[in-house]
Amino acid sequence: MGARSYNLHLEDFARLNPEIFSEPNDFFSPWMSERLKSESMYERLVEEQRDEIEEVRRDEQLLLPYDMDYTNLQLSLSIEEKEKLMMARPDTIG
Repeated sequence: MGARSYNLHLEDFARLNPEIFSEPNDFFSPWMSERLKSESMYERLVEEQRDEIEEVRRDEQLLLPYDMDYTNLQLSLSIEEKEKLMMARPDTIG
């Protein structure tokens, strides 16, 4: 999943949320500007982490055969990855 890009200007945000901005110049304050940047960045990161968690959950459902050949060249694994996988013999991709 790619990162989302948000192009909302503070003026737009203030216009869309009049209950937050009682004074027209509230959104020009440095504090408000920094707060909105922080909140929007945090929310985006939370969404990305939710997506990653869901991806891991899906991977945990993909079962691997116990006798899987990790030395198969089509897997494009490093020597270290092959060794670890052959020792661990994981049940799932997750």
